[in-house]
Amino acid sequence: MEAPQGGSDRDKSNLSSSSPTSAVASFWKDFDLEKERSVLDEQGLRIAENQENSQKNRRKLAESTRDFKKASAEEKLSLFNSLLKGYQEEVDNLTKRAKFGENAFLNIYQKLYEAPDPYPALASIAEQDLKLSELESENRKMKVELDEFRTEATHLKNQQATIRRLEERNRQLEQQMEEKVKEIVEINQRSLAEENQKTLEVLKERERLLQDQLRQAKDSVSTMQKLHELAQSQLFEFRAQSEEDRAAKQSEVNLLMDEVERAQTRLFSLEREKGLLRSQLQSANEESGNKKSDNLDSNSILENSLSAKEKIISGLNMELHNIETTLSNEREQHINEIKKLNALLNEKEVALEEIKKELQARPTEKLVEDLRKKVKILQAVGYNSIEAEDWEVATSGEEMSKLESLLLDKNRKMEHELTQLKVKLSEKTSLLDTAEGKIAELMAKVNEQQKLIQKLEDDILKGYSSKDRKGTLFGDWDLSEAGATELSENADQKSVSSDQDQSSMLKVICNQRDRFRTRLRETEEENRHLKEKIGMLTVDLEKTKADNVKLYGKIRYVQDYNLEKVVSRGSKKHSEDLESGFSSDVESKYKKIYEDDINPFAAFSKKEKDQRYKELGFRDRVTLRSGQFLLGNKPSWYCDMRKFTAVAAVRHRYCFSPKTLISSSPSSYSYWRMLHLSPSTSTSTSSTTITAAAAAATSSTTTKLPPPAEPKKPNHPWLLVGLGNPGKKYNGTRHNVGFEMVDAIAEAEGIAMGSVSFKALFGKGFIGNVPVMLAKPQTFMNASGESVGAIVSYYKIPLKQVLVMFDDLDLPFAKLRLLPKGGHGGHNGMRSVINHFKGSRDFPRLRIGIGRPPGKMDPINFVLRPFNKQEREELDFTFQNGIEAVRILLLEGFDKSATFVNSAKSLEQLG
Repeated sequence: MEAPQGGSDRDKSNLSSSSPTSAVASFWKDFDLEKERSVLDEQGLRIAENQENSQKNRRKLAESTRDFKKASAEEKLSLFNSLLKGYQEEVDNLTKRAKFGENAFLNIYQKLYEAPDPYPALASIAEQDLKLSELESENRKMKVELDEFRTEATHLKNQQATIRRLEERNRQLEQQMEEKVKEIVEINQRSLAEENQKTLEVLKERERLLQDQLRQAKDSVSTMQKLHELAQSQLFEFRAQSEEDRAAKQSEVNLLMDEVERAQTRLFSLEREKGLLRSQLQSANEESGNKKSDNLDSNSILENSLSAKEKIISGLNMELHNIETTLSNEREQHINEIKKLNALLNEKEVALEEIKKELQARPTEKLVEDLRKKVKILQAVGYNSIEAEDWEVATSGEEMSKLESLLLDKNRKMEHELTQLKVKLSEKTSLLDTAEGKIAELMAKVNEQQKLIQKLEDDILKGYSSKDRKGTLFGDWDLSEAGATELSENADQKSVSSDQDQSSMLKVICNQRDRFRTRLRETEEENRHLKEKIGMLTVDLEKTKADNVKLYGKIRYVQDYNLEKVVSRGSKKHSEDLESGFSSDVESKYKKIYEDDINPFAAFSKKEKDQRYKELGFRDRVTLRSGQFLLGNKPSWYCDMRKFTAVAAVRHRYCFSPKTLISSSPSSYSYWRMLHLSPSTSTSTSSTTITAAAAAATSSTTTKLPPPAEPKKPNHPWLLVGLGNPGKKYNGTRHNVGFEMVDAIAEAEGIAMGSVSFKALFGKGFIGNVPVMLAKPQTFMNASGESVGAIVSYYKIPLKQVLVMFDDLDLPFAKLRLLPKGGHGGHNGMRSVINHFKGSRDFPRLRIGIGRPPGKMDPINFVLRPFNKQEREELDFTFQNGIEAVRILLLEGFDKSATFVNSAKSLEQLG
């Protein structure tokens, strides 16, 4: 009886709610808006024509009036009538125009005056829509619940299928997990082994070739040295022998010359004797002819002796001639031998030079030793076979480079991870074996119970199918494992009473119910274990994702560190991962996660949001939570928003104006300005903040949060670069005032400069609502452009938003000068920056004066000299002016910042 009554009440409410809707619908149907729209269009066109005609007539009247004023008195009398007639016509036209407009307005007013208010009808329609949506949601919930009940019923009916499906799912998940772990481990092992094997084979082959070449070179050098020594010994022997022969020949020649001289002297003496004898003979012949006969014998004797002496002289001459010819021949032979020995010596020297050149072209012992060390390092990387002593020896001094140590550390870390994975895999394998054993036991138990249940059901059907309700013969039931009671009876029993039959059936059903309960509990326990396992796998997946993000960051750092030239990395969407071989999709995925993690804007926004929330009072927090709850529910938001809008609008006009804030308290206005400069968040957060601000304004008169429009943030961050030289020995020098300026800005704005990227000390933060990046290039001054160019290229920063701060010798000490563009002015750091900006000079720069060197001091020594105490005080004051100039530049523009810099006074001027 209650249901029909509720239905009649619903019909009455529908009729009452539809009555204004039907009235509104009938009125607008009779109103015929399309027809009235055409009439209104005609009236509008006519009004526009009347306006144009009126403007034309007014221009004509103005011209005629000017002519009338310019005319003489006699002409004015003739023109007065026409002018008056024109004004009368214009007045008539204006009267007709006004009458037409009034009639049109009255016509539409009369029709609209009788129109009913459409708001109640629209409100009722909206309420009905809300009710309809609620009913639909309730209907969907009921359908979902009905489906759940049905599914639960089907699950209760089909427990065996559910268990099998869950077990199959469990096996599939375990198999998939094992296969994935095995594949990952095998892929990593295989790739690592292949890479190490390839590198080892290449290095071994190269070492073998170099050793062969070195052995051949050593053999050739040894043979050439032996040949050279043999040639030198032979040359020395030839020289000694030739000198001995030469000395012997010379002694023989000297002896022969002595003999020749003696023979010549003897010949001369014999000739003299011969002449004397002839003269004596002639004198003897002349003295006495008589004595001829006596002296014939003596003359013949003398002639014989003379002829014998002549023969001896001729023999001696012949012997002397022979000796001279033999001496000349021996000289020629000796000269030829000397020439041959010199030619052989030249050939040996040429061969020795060629051997020296070949030895210079071949690798030195140091290079071979370095290659051996590299091979040992790679063997240690590939097989981790290096000993502790060898490791200490290899890492001591400069025998091992940083990259090799990083490779070895990374290999050890990977091997440690591999051992951990192997341990986990063994644990998982043992767990899998135990689970498989349990599954086998459970399957055997389930099979036995299924057979038992099937047998029981068959016997029950046979018992109830008999017409006489007589007892049937029961088989032997094995109910020991299921906990069932003994229900079999003897085969000889012929009849059983109905009460006993019913009690036995009740026991069977109770036992079956107990079995189902235990099975359901086991299934729920397995389901809980599976959920826990899924949770653990989810946690492992999150950890793996975090490790992959960290690995991607390290890879990015290594790529940036190894970058030798300025390259545009913003366009490399599919760069290869040198360490892990990820595909482009996976790399882009982790690249997005990595860039979201290091995004300073999101971190700063969250930090500001938390800070603002902590600064709120207790009542403001309660109001904010309630506002979030109300805005989270769609019906309550719709109902309460209309009421809240009116209150907030009234309060906003007074409370949120800057004049009211200034008049109330300066702290409130500063808080308003801080909110005005804070970065904007998402739409939902901003709406929640406005709600909290308005609620706080209504609850407290001291907290007045204005909602002025926030200034537009730049699309790209500003890059503030300070130039200097890295290293402790350059700290505090005049050439490093750019570094000190960046440090002062970072300290004033609370920006951390801890990260190293793009070969520079790097920091990210905000100045006001403007995102900034601070950079101190860690290359030396002459190569500062490498770091600055890489940062600008990677983040695609416009050059107009790059401020470079550096020292200037041409400016007085502690003097600042802000320029929009310009050249390098002889500064090597600025020259490098301009070169890496492709020659562009259109970027602002802040020059910090360090003064000229005193006397004839070298400028290089001057810029590397530290400041004294008085100069340091003046420089600190200049840094404060520079910080303010940078703030004005970023928040208000270049012109105001330049005006501030030009009008700022130094500490000496203030003193």
